[in-house]
Amino acid sequence: MALIETYARLCGTGQTVTTAAFSTNAFDLGAGRTGKALAGGRLVVARFGVTTAAASATAGTAIDLVIYNTNGSTGAISPTVTAPGGINTTTNVLTATAHGLANSTAVVMSTAGTLPTFSPAYTAGQFLYVRNATDDTFQLSYTPGGDIIDITAAGSGSILFTEALTTVAAAIAVPLQRLGAGCIYELAISPPGVAKESFAARYIIARFNPTAALSAGTFICDLVSGFGQDGQPKNKLGYVTA
Repeated sequence: MALIETYARLCGTGQTVTTAAFSTNAFDLGAGRTGKALAGGRLVVARFGVTTAAASATAGTAIDLVIYNTNGSTGAISPTVTAPGGINTTTNVLTATAHGLANSTAVVMSTAGTLPTFSPAYTAGQFLYVRNATDDTFQLSYTPGGDIIDITAAGSGSILFTEALTTVAAAIAVPLQRLGAGCIYELAISPPGVAKESFAARYIIARFNPTAALSAGTFICDLVSGFGQDGQPKNKLGYVTA
């Protein structure tokens, strides 16, 4: 990890985006002084810059620029559990090789097959939380650190457990014609009012989400603590990038 004194850069020297993508780096709220600085009431600004003009073959294309908070990884992941064999209804253990989900990660469950049956019952779109994770297995609860859910039927097909993302700063929908090289867009991030040890989600990431595929477009995203009149970062943040 590298300490960056004036800003934290989420996208290296520039990230080429053609379809929906997450930033190539993340802010780790559990490392260094990051969480403490955010919790101290300091205004943080996400600064999106266009380094290569965006282009698309589809008229009316726009791109959403948004900042997310995520729990267990530096980008949303969706491990697949193959049912029924990957779901043990006796031990309530689910198996997905190298699933990448950390304990307390919030996930939502979906499938084109048949969902497993839970007790208490599962409602579509409801958050589930990872418990007792190993490299290849995990269990689930309805609350972080809560009781293990009893799986009464394994279901069938490919069951996806997609990491849930929380919006930290609402998306800016920018029309394609406003995504020329040199354009800059900013989002203010309200500091969490909790100590760093209490964050429910650990990482802050940027997302670039075009409404249609782009044929060109390179972006950077920095987090800074406001700007001076000269357009330069006003304060040193002391953030650590993941």
